[in-house]
Amino acid sequence: EKKGKMRAVILAGGENKRMGRNKAFVKLNDGSTVIENQIRLLRKVFAKVLIVANSPRKYQSLGVEVVQDIIPFKGPLGGIYSGLFSPGGFYNFFLACDAPFPNMALIAYMKGLVNDYDVVVPKTRFGYEPLSAFYSRDCLSSVKRQMDSGNLKVVDFFPGVRVRVVEGEELNRFDPEGIAFFNINTREDLRRARRIAVRHLEFQLENRVDQAP
Repeated sequence: EKKGKMRAVILAGGENKRMGRNKAFVKLNDGSTVIENQIRLLRKVFAKVLIVANSPRKYQSLGVEVVQDIIPFKGPLGGIYSGLFSPGGFYNFFLACDAPFPNMALIAYMKGLVNDYDVVVPKTRFGYEPLSAFYSRDCLSSVKRQMDSGNLKVVDFFPGVRVRVVEGEELNRFDPEGIAFFNINTREDLRRARRIAVRHLEFQLENRVDQAP
């Protein structure tokens, strides 16, 4: 498989216990759902978008390929494994389905760093953001080994692979407001997302970002 192949993978396997409904399908101000906006944005940078889900049928109407978790109930680490295992992309950008404001300029910048690394991951003052990061297929064996050990914490396989961290000023110049990694977990988060969405999504969708191969 050619190393140049690249795509985006949306992880849609969460149980959404705190929200009480599927976070991917909550609507922001313009009437679009979170996952519809994610697909529109990701297509500015990637020729292909894939969804990994526990229940693929829920996502069939979105016009992108959907695959089922290969090993269910393994959380985001299992979703990353399923996405990497699915043929079609050597480098994969993974995004959680409850992150409404992916920063496309940052993602395009990270895309330019992948060739020498297995993982390209942002790191804020709160820690790594592993569900807004690039992973290569060379991570497959490390991810599988970690799942088999029972440890489902994504970042714990990083010591065994080549990792490029984007942090500090390098990160802040793309995301000075700190909203690229904002997640909708509660109804209050949703209210905040709707306030942010008015200006942020318009800006992201209007600004062109070069598409990947």
